[in-house]
Amino acid sequence: MKRRDNDRGGNQAEHGEFVASAEDEVGERAQRHFENVGMKSQRMNKPETLELAKPAETTYFGVQIAFAQDLDRYARRVGADYEEAINFFEEVQILPGTRYLPWIVGGHCRIPNMQLLRKLADSPLLDGILESNSLRVRELQPPGNATRRRKISQTRVP
Repeated sequence: MKRRDNDRGGNQAEHGEFVASAEDEVGERAQRHFENVGMKSQRMNKPETLELAKPAETTYFGVQIAFAQDLDRYARRVGADYEEAINFFEEVQILPGTRYLPWIVGGHCRIPNMQLLRKLADSPLLDGILESNSLRVRELQPPGNATRRRKISQTRVP
């Protein structure tokens, strides 16, 4: 069973639980349990799929933040306004509806989950996200303040 991070607001019953088991009967029983207590649930056929889905979900969030970091850098370089630039995205229906701010990829699981995925296979994409995030930490640090850098890099972002 995996609980989804509730980054989108709402309550757990609304978003539900994901269940997977190597034994069909155990998975069915777990799914029925959640439904009996009023929680949505969705069953996956393989535990491996569920174990991959969680770090993939949190990593995707990191991809979006890293893109926001780069777009903010581009905006600063050409003297543009980041907020106005992302307003343009609202016109494109296939883009995610969430507005990502160019903050720091943080939280208790995002960076560790990216590192887990990198153990499965090399990933220039994940390397780029981690590099962009390190740069963002340095960008947000006041000059000459090593203590502040340490605090920023350890900040948990909801």
